[in-house]
Amino acid sequence: MKSFRLFTALLFLVVVASHCSAQTGSTKNGFRGLLEIVDIGPDDLTGISANEPSEPNWKTISQIVSRLEQHRNELPSWILTNQEFAPENVGELFEVSGTVETIEPLSLPSKLAEQSDIKTLFRCRLKLSDNNSIDLLTTRVPKRWNLTEPLAEAVSFQGVLLNTGEVPLFLTTHLAWFPTSGLPDGKLLLARFGMDASLWDDVVQGSSFISPEQGREAQAFYTCLAILQKIPTSELARETLASIARQVALSKSPDSKRSAALTTAINKQADLGLSSVAPLFLEPRQVVGELVRLEGTARRAVRISVSDEEQLAVGQPISEYYELEVFTPDSQNLPVVCCVTQMPADFPTGDAIRAGVRFDGVFFKGWRYRSRKVVEGPGETEAQQQRYTPIILAASVTWLKQPSAQPSLWGLVVGGCLFAAMIFGLARMFVSQRRASPTRLPDKLPDFQDQ
Repeated sequence: MKSFRLFTALLFLVVVASHCSAQTGSTKNGFRGLLEIVDIGPDDLTGISANEPSEPNWKTISQIVSRLEQHRNELPSWILTNQEFAPENVGELFEVSGTVETIEPLSLPSKLAEQSDIKTLFRCRLKLSDNNSIDLLTTRVPKRWNLTEPLAEAVSFQGVLLNTGEVPLFLTTHLAWFPTSGLPDGKLLLARFGMDASLWDDVVQGSSFISPEQGREAQAFYTCLAILQKIPTSELARETLASIARQVALSKSPDSKRSAALTTAINKQADLGLSSVAPLFLEPRQVVGELVRLEGTARRAVRISVSDEEQLAVGQPISEYYELEVFTPDSQNLPVVCCVTQMPADFPTGDAIRAGVRFDGVFFKGWRYRSRKVVEGPGETEAQQQRYTPIILAASVTWLKQPSAQPSLWGLVVGGCLFAAMIFGLARMFVSQRRASPTRLPDKLPDFQDQ
C-alpha cells in the first residue's frame, strides 16, 4: 500500500514537471511559441498582406492583437536582438525604430467588427535608419497626427514580424512617438529625453486615476516621473523660464482667447518668475504638458510606496514617490498636488506641516477626487462632494527655509545704543515735566463748604 502511494506521488510530480516544462518551453520559444499555443504558425502569417486583408487574415490579426495586449508586460523579454528580418524569424517579436512617412486607415469587415475589439487598423510605411522601408499594421496612432498630410514622425514599436516579402510586414498595438515640435514645451522636453509622447493620449482629464488594467495612464505617470529624473536641473529651470515667457507672449497675442483676468494673473506671476495656477484650474485641457514653476507652502507631504506588481505593469522602476499638497499665493486656498521622486534631507512629512517650497515640473492632469472632509455640506450631492486639483510632476522640490536669527556683534552694539538713548530720552522728559509742574499751594484754597 505504501509503495502504491509512493508511486502515485511520483507520477503526480512527473506530470506537474512535464506541464511546467511545456510552459517554460513555450516561453523560451519566444512570441512565436505563444502563437503556436493558439494554432497560429508561420504559414498563417506569411499570407497576410499590407493591403486590405482577407476575412480569415483579419481573424488571425485579431488573435495576435489580443495576445499582444494580454502579454504586453512580458513583451520585452521576448524581443529578438541583433536578428535579421528573415523567414525563419516570422512570428517573432522585434523592436524597431524609424520614421513614419505615410499612413492610411483600414476598416474591418462589418461582421468581424461586431465580434472584435479592433474597429480600425492603420497601415504605415516606415523608413529605417539604413534607408530600407517596412510596412506596419497598428491598431493605434497618436491622436495629434494629421492623417491627410505627409508625415515625418520618429517612432519605435515592439511588433510581430508577419512576413518577409519585398517589404517586411509587422503588426503592433502601440507606436511610441518622439516629436520635436507641435506639442507643449513640457511634452517636447520629455520626448527629447526618451518619453513616448503618445502616452499622453491615455491621460484622462478631470477624473480619478486610471488603473494599469484599464489603460496606459499609469504608465504615462510613472514614465514621466522617471524621465524627469534624467533631465539636468539647470536645463529644466532654463526651459521652464522660457516656457513662462512664451505663455506671457501667447496671452498678449491678438488671437488669444484668454480673458483679461486670466491674462493679468499670468503676467503678475510671470513678473515674479513664476507660473500662475489660474490656467491649471480654469483651462486644464489647453495647458496639459506645459512646464510650470510654482512657489508656495506645503501643508501635507506623504510617501507613496509603489508595489512590485504595479512597477511590472507600467514597466518603470519607481519604487516610491512623495505627494505634496502645496498652497500658492494665487490658488485661493485650494491645493495643488505635486508628485516628486526626491525630497530634501530632513524635509517634514505628515498631514499637518508648513514648509515653503518651489519646484519646476510638468502639469500632468486635473485630478477629480472625493473630499476628505469629515462632514459634508447639507444637501450636497455625490458630484458636489468631488473636488478638483491640478497634478504637477517634478523630480524634486527646493525647500525655502526661513533664515534663522543670528545676532551679530554690530547688531548688539547698535541695539544697546538705541536702548540707552531711549532711557536717556525718557529721563529728560520726566525731569522736564517735574520742572513745569506747580511747586507751591495756591494763595486761596477752594471752599468745599460752599458747594
